[in-house]
This record gives sequence, structure tokens and C-alpha cells, in this order.
Amino acid sequence: MKGQNDGGTQVEVTCPVCRGSDVGRMQSHQVAEPPYTFTLYACHSCGVQHWSPLVHPGPAFYEGEKVLMYRELHEGGKSANDPRFARFFAEFGHLQGVKALDIGCSDGAFLAQMAERRNDVWGIDIDQKALQIARARGLRNVASADIGGFIENARAKGLTFDVVTAFDVIEHLTDPVGTLRELRSILAPNGVLVGTLPNRNRLLVNQMPIDFPPHHFFRYDRPSLETTLVRGGMVPLRIDVFQYNYSTMTAVDYVVKAVKRLRGRSNAAQVGAPAVKGTAARWSRANLGRVLGRLTTPLSFALERPGKRGFKLYFVARADRASQ
Repeated sequence: MKGQNDGGTQVEVTCPVCRGSDVGRMQSHQVAEPPYTFTLYACHSCGVQHWSPLVHPGPAFYEGEKVLMYRELHEGGKSANDPRFARFFAEFGHLQGVKALDIGCSDGAFLAQMAERRNDVWGIDIDQKALQIARARGLRNVASADIGGFIENARAKGLTFDVVTAFDVIEHLTDPVGTLRELRSILAPNGVLVGTLPNRNRLLVNQMPIDFPPHHFFRYDRPSLETTLVRGGMVPLRIDVFQYNYSTMTAVDYVVKAVKRLRGRSNAAQVGAPAVKGTAARWSRANLGRVLGRLTTPLSFALERPGKRGFKLYFVARADRASQ
């Protein structure tokens, strides 16, 4: 399919997973810094959705704290009770004495739990600020490195890993198939790749700002994720939907922000009107979303479970040695 790059030049758009040209334009997204227009395409052959152009923002995007979640990571605020980690430990909590690599290890919250279970833990990330928090946790084998550079170095040293984790990483990549093929070379013979990523079939899919480029470049459902894993030389063992509490929490967050905007406009219109202050106002801002989210979780389950519309996908795969 023909598309346009940011300069208006006609370019041929093909699917980065299956390389097919049977793709359709879905929506556009503009970012201000640098000024860029991204377009979301859906591949009619393999089902993968990708944004174009595939231009990774580099470390400065994550270290610059333009996204709130990265500021929290840099302050060591990432919770060890992360649902993604809980899903992993529900299946692999018994592991001890294995060599584990966490790709996109960030502040090391997951690796710290793996280390407590007496595993040999390694991690890589491109966010230096987050890595400082990881090292402050006592983690030694965490490095600032891109995936390709680390794999090349690991191969040179003969390093292999029993478990490689990639929590919300694949959707950030500009070449997921190539990266998965490279990862096969550092998986031990019985090693597994375990990861999570957003489920594009969740309700209110376009209400999460960070699910747009230059943060995320791919949107997956279960079939298209399976296709990507297989083309990347992996054998999917399972792909599950989890975190059935996204839609109502997102709706509540949207309402809370809308109310804030309306209050801000109202206060601005009243010249000299005092700002909303006090303990009650602060409590409301800090806790309204959390309280309403808990109250509406049963509704989320009722809406999301029947059609597998949960927030995240969880997958486990092994290397397809026959395709190497």
C-alpha cells in the first residue's frame, strides 16, 4: 500500500512482520516533539497492526520523563506487586538457581524478586535513570544496552539463559521478528521466553495515551501475537488474556480528568476566585479513581471476560530449534 512519510513523499508501506503489502490505513497520530505524523496500518494477511514510520525515540525519550510512569520509575516508585510480575510468579514462582534475563528491566523491581528466590539475574535497559534505581536495589548484572548489542556480547561470551522475560517490550520494538530471532541464540536448550504486552482488543483501546508512538509501535491481539512469535522463530506454548479491570478504571480516570478540566476552566473564568484547596479536595484527587475503580471491578469482569477484552496479553514461548 502507498503511504506518506512525514515530508509528504509517497512510500510503499508493507507489514514489518509478514512483509506483505495488503495493509489498510486505520488512524493517524501526531506528536509535537519532534513534529511527526504516525499512521496506524492493519495487515490483512497476518493481522498485525503497526504504526509507520518505525522510528525509535531512543533513551532520551524515557529519561526525559515526558511520560509520568517513567518519572515514577526514576523515583523508585514501581510497585513490586505489579500484576505482570504476579502472573509470571503464579506459573514460575518455583524457579530457583536459574539464569534469568529481564529485557527492559527498568528499576529492577522484577529482578529483585527473582534474586530473592536465589536465581542468577541479569537485566538490560536503555533508561540510565531507571538503572540507577535497579543498582540501588543491589542488582549487579544490570546494564545500559540495546537488545542487539547485548545479544552479540552474550554470544561472544557463551552466555545463555534459562528464562528471558520481556514485560511490555515487544510493542516498543521497530523489528520484533528480527529481535525474536536473535533472542533464540541466547536461550538455553529448555529455556523459555515469557512476556506481556497490551491487548488491542481491550475496551476503550484509544484512551491510553502511552499506547501511541513513539512509545508503542505495534498493537496485538492473540492471533497476531502468535503469528509474530512464530515468524520470530518461537514456538508459542500459551497466550492468555489477563488483567480484567482495565475498562472501568480507564473510564473513571477519563471522568476524573474531565471534571478537573471543567473545574480549572470554571476557576479561571472567576477572576479572583480562590483555588480549590483543603484536605478534602486533595483526598478526592488522590483517591477518587482508586475507590471507584475497586467498586466497579466486578463490572469490568462482567464486560471484559466474555470476549477476552482484558488489558494485557501474557505469553510463554520456546525457541523453534528446527527453524534455526
